[in-house]
Amino acid sequence: MLNNLPFLTHQRKKKIANTFQALKLVYDTAPRAAIFEALFFFADAFLVMYEIKVFGRFLDETVTYVTSQAEFSLRTYLASSSFKYFLFLFLIWTLVNFFKSVKQYLQKRLQTIFNNQVFPNSIIRKISSLNMGDVESSEFQDLFSNVNTYAASRIWDTYIRSRQVIHSLIKVFSAMVFIVEIHPLLSLGAIVPVIPDVVYKYGTKKKKRGFLEGVVEKNKFIKNLYRQVTRLRNFPELKVNKTFDFLYKSRNSVAEELSEGVLRKEFDQYIKGFSFSFVGQLVFRAILVSLVALTLVRDLTIGTFQAAFRYMLNLYDASLYFFDRISIIGANANYICDY
Repeated sequence: MLNNLPFLTHQRKKKIANTFQALKLVYDTAPRAAIFEALFFFADAFLVMYEIKVFGRFLDETVTYVTSQAEFSLRTYLASSSFKYFLFLFLIWTLVNFFKSVKQYLQKRLQTIFNNQVFPNSIIRKISSLNMGDVESSEFQDLFSNVNTYAASRIWDTYIRSRQVIHSLIKVFSAMVFIVEIHPLLSLGAIVPVIPDVVYKYGTKKKKRGFLEGVVEKNKFIKNLYRQVTRLRNFPELKVNKTFDFLYKSRNSVAEELSEGVLRKEFDQYIKGFSFSFVGQLVFRAILVSLVALTLVRDLTIGTFQAAFRYMLNLYDASLYFFDRISIIGANANYICDY
């Protein structure tokens, strides 16, 4: 199917294919647990968004009850629509937290089996199919170092992020359905401002990946020195020959260089990236002001206004989350390709 999409390069097609293969590896760990865990997770997204609408109705009905009563009476309140929505909110809270608890257990079950059994066994099977010449090659050693360091965590992370993408989409569409009723273009004001922020952060992650690929040999060097120094059987020889200081200085100079390189990339991502987040929020907050104006023009109730306001906030966050998770999956695909 991917071959019929001309806008995808060979490398991107390979990344997508490998990502789906990695996801299948996780799902095959415990298929029923994976399916039910996903269903509970997606149901949670729908209920959280539905709760906003229900709370808006609760506010309106409470205002109606309060303004129609001279004094509070438990009997009349229990018979009111406000109390019915109050009970409905409690039911939603119960379901959301029940789904969340079951989802967390199933997720831990999947992760434990994957990390302790499925992934190590798959690596062993791959190595057992190779010959001695393949294993001894420097290319294989670099690849194996990358796989051991990054692949397992990135495969699991991709599984988590892929579900978060769908979770975010459910929240995006749920919010848009409500907001479009107030004004068709209002939802765009929550989605468009996040795009520059996401594009910049994706670029910094791509640069970080390139940097890490360029320092594989240095990483292997400092790890090997650390193993040699901390291996007890080497202690007498190192002590007698007085080589501890030499090894310490050799390792520390390379480690310092690597740390500085990584921290520069992290600074670009988080500190410089804040400016894009800040500008995006400024634009979004300006658009939120228009919601107040629409409330006056359309004569919206306080419950409808609070629901629309919360839906706009959720739409912005879910859109940012969606694009960010897509970019992380794309970055993870590079490490998964090594696997």
